[in-house]
Amino acid sequence: MAIQALLHRASFRLFPGTCIVCGLPSGLARDLCSNCETSLPRLDSQCRVCADSLASPGICGACLNQPPAFSRVIAPLRFAPPVDRLIHRFKYRSDLAAGTVLTDILCRHLSAMLTTEALPDLLVPVPLHWTRLCWRGYNQAHEIASQLSSHLDLPCSGKLLRRRKRTSQSRGLDRNRRLANLKNAFQPGSQTVDGLRLALVDDVVTSTATIRTLASLLRNAGAREVQVWCLARTVLEK
Repeated sequence: MAIQALLHRASFRLFPGTCIVCGLPSGLARDLCSNCETSLPRLDSQCRVCADSLASPGICGACLNQPPAFSRVIAPLRFAPPVDRLIHRFKYRSDLAAGTVLTDILCRHLSAMLTTEALPDLLVPVPLHWTRLCWRGYNQAHEIASQLSSHLDLPCSGKLLRRRKRTSQSRGLDRNRRLANLKNAFQPGSQTVDGLRLALVDDVVTSTATIRTLASLLRNAGAREVQVWCLARTVLEK
């Protein structure tokens, strides 16, 4: 790990980083300058469970009325410009550099948050249907989980969940319609989860429909706890 970090820093000395937001030299061992990172939209006061925006810290009405199977969502950024554009580039345009930069922010956010807590036993990327995986060439959630696995020294497995049905695009659907769209879309994989603390990993959490479905599957299969780690959280209209 130390050698890998040293080589990473050395590579940026030989080939200086270029900020993926403003296009100027970053001056850092990553492709994001300090000014642009400071200006990225952050999540402020939020629900302690789903990370949706709240006027003051607490638990939102949705989580109180229908407590999810996951214990909490951890997301450092708000899904708003320029984060939304960077994630779109990462997800649909094979811009792995954008994914690396955003995952680095998540990694540093997690390292600061989890200093006194037990880390999950396993990272679980949200699965893609095989047809989308073939078309896209990679699963963005698996790319995020792999980077987190390396930096946080946590194991990662793609065998706990399987996407059995290709669903239609859920963009623009409310939570109930998203849940209906996801019905029977996933199933448990071949690896046991009995007694494990898990962290589901994805790029963006919007309505929480997907993570509610997957967390329920994992808890029903015996997982002790399911957290959700993602790059960004969409702030829902109230």
